[in-house]
Amino acid sequence: MAEFLDVNIVSEKEKQQVRDHFDEKMESLRKREEKWDVKIRDYILENYQEYKLFTDLSHPSLKLMSEICRRIGKTLGLRDVLEIQLDSDYEMVEMYVMPWVKDALGLKFSEKYVRSNNRLNLPNRNKLGDGRMGLREYIREYVYWKFGKFLD
Repeated sequence: MAEFLDVNIVSEKEKQQVRDHFDEKMESLRKREEKWDVKIRDYILENYQEYKLFTDLSHPSLKLMSEICRRIGKTLGLRDVLEIQLDSDYEMVEMYVMPWVKDALGLKFSEKYVRSNNRLNLPNRNKLGDGRMGLREYIREYVYWKFGKFLD
């Protein structure tokens, strides 16, 4: 687990690759937004360091999805856009952000737990236990699902 927490486990070159990848994704989003009525890139750029906006590399968190829904609702002229509530099962596959990725992008948010919804013990879900996962449990389950080995 100590290796996971080490921000220097990768080289500065690899951290630069993370920054370059982020910049490429934001540029790609900017180009796609040219044809969209509802924009979100500005929100991501203003908030990505303070809040966890993605549950993994490609999927928006509840916070980001709520903002997208709010903006769509506003564009449609809905009056109750501030009352939008999303189901927290949405984050059932949430991953920890590697500490070195946080370091590379200057991310300030903390993650004590992931997958905090207690309803994840339904059949065919990819969790061994119920409820939220701390880092130790996350790594233990990763090793089980990836390599088929149980860690104590």
